[in-house]
Amino acid sequence: MREIAISKSKEENLVLRLEGGRRLHNHDTVRHLSITNSSEDWETDVGELKTTVDMSRIRSLTVFGEWRPFFISDKMRLLRVLDLEDTKDVRNHHIKQIGELLHLRYLSLRGCMRIAYLPDSLGNLRQLETLDVRDTFILRLPKTITNLRKLKYLRAIVDKITYEGIAEELPEVMRNMLCIFTAALLLLCLACTTSSIGMLDDEINTREICSMFCCSILPSIAMRLQGNGVVAPRGLRRLTALHTLVTGVNKKNSKKFFSVLAALSRLESLSLLSKGKPGLCGCLDAQEKFSPPKDVKSLKLQGNLVELPKWIKQLNNLVKLKLSETMLKDHDAAIQVLGMLPNLTILCLSRESFHSLEGEELNFSEGSFKSLVVLELNFSGSKCVKFEQGAFLNLELLLLSVYYEEVETKFSGLEFLQSIKEVQIDGYCPNRKGLKKDLLVQLSQNPKKPFLKTGRSAGRMHVFVKVFFCPCRSQPPGAESLSLLSKGEPGLWGCLDADEEFSPPMNLKSLKLQGNLVELPKWIRQLNNLVKLKLSETMLKDHNATIQVLGELRNLTILCLSREPFHSLEGGELNFSEGSFISLVVLELHFGGSKCVKFEQGAFLNLELLLLSVYYEEVETKFSGLEFLPGIKEVRLHGEFYARNEQSAPRLKEDLLAQLSENPKKPILKTSGCF
Repeated sequence: MREIAISKSKEENLVLRLEGGRRLHNHDTVRHLSITNSSEDWETDVGELKTTVDMSRIRSLTVFGEWRPFFISDKMRLLRVLDLEDTKDVRNHHIKQIGELLHLRYLSLRGCMRIAYLPDSLGNLRQLETLDVRDTFILRLPKTITNLRKLKYLRAIVDKITYEGIAEELPEVMRNMLCIFTAALLLLCLACTTSSIGMLDDEINTREICSMFCCSILPSIAMRLQGNGVVAPRGLRRLTALHTLVTGVNKKNSKKFFSVLAALSRLESLSLLSKGKPGLCGCLDAQEKFSPPKDVKSLKLQGNLVELPKWIKQLNNLVKLKLSETMLKDHDAAIQVLGMLPNLTILCLSRESFHSLEGEELNFSEGSFKSLVVLELNFSGSKCVKFEQGAFLNLELLLLSVYYEEVETKFSGLEFLQSIKEVQIDGYCPNRKGLKKDLLVQLSQNPKKPFLKTGRSAGRMHVFVKVFFCPCRSQPPGAESLSLLSKGEPGLWGCLDADEEFSPPMNLKSLKLQGNLVELPKWIRQLNNLVKLKLSETMLKDHNATIQVLGELRNLTILCLSREPFHSLEGGELNFSEGSFISLVVLELHFGGSKCVKFEQGAFLNLELLLLSVYYEEVETKFSGLEFLPGIKEVRLHGEFYARNEQSAPRLKEDLLAQLSENPKKPILKTSGCF
């Protein structure tokens, strides 16, 4: 579909998709410009871009990759859409003249981590309908935002440096405002007067550092702001056209927030987020007279809540509700309240919605959730989830994510769901086959005969492995590279357990596994042509067994053990034994906490490049046996150490130099980071 869309847009000269280094042709009438900048060749394309594209006709600009100042021209006066989401190196001065784009309706700076403030000229954008500044360093919205009377969608959730976050990392005697603020000021002075600024990008200048501190970090500490939210100016209630609001909230601003919320009569979608220990607890207790906007159709609450706010009962037009990390204590009371919402159609009880269900029952009683069509349950540890007869009269889709190790979760009453069409289940549990069998029995007794799908993540991964590794299928000619990723709590755990008859592709040369894996899949031993392997966040428990298996792969040339490849090396040893990894040329180790990494004589006969990234707080990592690496040419060392380990860096560097000096090849050592 993507290729069809690109082809059609080219035919109609509607969208111009540019990539760095590619020859441009005349596009006088193009209105939508999409720039993919992944190379340095753009520096030579400035003049060509200006001569081949009539900038005055551009109505929409989307940028991927790195930012270049010439992407926005003075001629783009009629620009309506500016999408810079996740664009690298967009800085404060690049958007200083944003107020000149008077026709702008959509502005996204999401993920632009070098943006610390919005200019006052933002208030000139009277046609602006969408403003997205999530995941930036913007602490406060400009006062002029109240001029944007057509603004419908405001998304302003920000992860910032907080007073509490800094205090937790300091000794108790220094956990006061004076010490923290003084330390921040000293850090600012140091950063502004030093030409070499640690690990920061070489292109970051003094102006950017001062802007970051003065507009974001120092005010956040001084006002003891919690993470996620931004400071909004007075008069936000004037934005009566607001349709969607995504922001953070805390106890300090909750009263003002609810006074504004009551005035936003057209609000239809509301998302409130507050991370950390207090979270949303006590933030949503509005006054008894408070009446939420009657047209709210979508509500998302994320953060420690403890109990549902009373005003949620008044949301008679609510269609979609998502609770995440709310840690509700009385789950029966919460279910009863939610079950009475007359128009609730979609309900998602995501991870940690309830404080604890360990060994308890979750009951959905008769007559509740009459309008619900989609129900998503994501939890662990409940002894039983019971659907009583007469509940969920219109439920069609049930999504279950189950994760447990000890307390087995059981479901009952699926045969009573009179409108159910499909049940999907994913996750990981020791008795997943028994759970699946039990669900199938219940669904077979349901008159609607709904079908069961085994998962949206784990299930799909199982299906993928079965198809990709099936010996009866002829492998596609391009089946040389495979990357498998699964984030979150279960990760890849239990997903790659292929049957014994499975045989991996003969020509597979590159493999990347990212996500909680616990143990290597058995079929990895059969990858005789594997050249490159990367393991990241795999949390493998038996690191010695893992090293032994990988060391026997005869054609493995590049091995990257990235962050958290092993479950725990705290104080343990990682040994590379004689005769292992005979073909390896490049080895990258990225970890912390191992007491010793030992290269035995006779291992890595062809290793030329060793990349070491070391991060630890308490257990000091040592390396031994570098003098035994017969083919080594270069060792690169990078790392970060906490203040209490400040002597570890020079000590480790000195030790490595001593070992390399004894190596007949006399390899060089390159260092970065704290070294």
